[in-house]
Amino acid sequence: EEGADDSSAVFSEYYSDGSIESVTTREIPSEVLKIFEDRSALYVHPDAYHSEHFSALKRITHGNDERSYVAHRREKVYPGSGRIELETYVVDVDPDGAIIGYGELRKHVEDEHPEEIDRPQVGWTETARKYQRRGYGLRRLRVMNAVAHMRYGLPLYSDPVIEPAAKRRWEEL
Repeated sequence: EEGADDSSAVFSEYYSDGSIESVTTREIPSEVLKIFEDRSALYVHPDAYHSEHFSALKRITHGNDERSYVAHRREKVYPGSGRIELETYVVDVDPDGAIIGYGELRKHVEDEHPEEIDRPQVGWTETARKYQRRGYGLRRLRVMNAVAHMRYGLPLYSDPVIEPAAKRRWEEL
């Protein structure tokens, strides 16, 4: 599943403002783990879903004691479409554990659109209102790009459908 060197050195090459380490589910705040599970279960029949269906869990510690948690989901098959994706979820928390924002990175493994394969892209990203306009969305994109390089050896691409505000953040990269 991992196409690239899954090491902190690769991550640090693309994001030098924090350190990354492997963690277990016990080291992830329950609210963050709930977001991981909710996103992981999306579009999967409840009878077919298995909790903690992750191939790797990571914690990024930023210089200001804020943290980002990363979960690499095993392959997700979308019923009826023939699409298979690898997904990575990123959740940012402040030093008190409050959720700053979250995002999803998708890489198509099989798709009816071959141009989507080998193009890790932003599935979505959102920042909580009280943290907006403070650079967190841009930081999350930078983290997601480093994760794409670490996991796949490929850069992060924008989603083909992009909102104007998100497009401005993307252009700042």
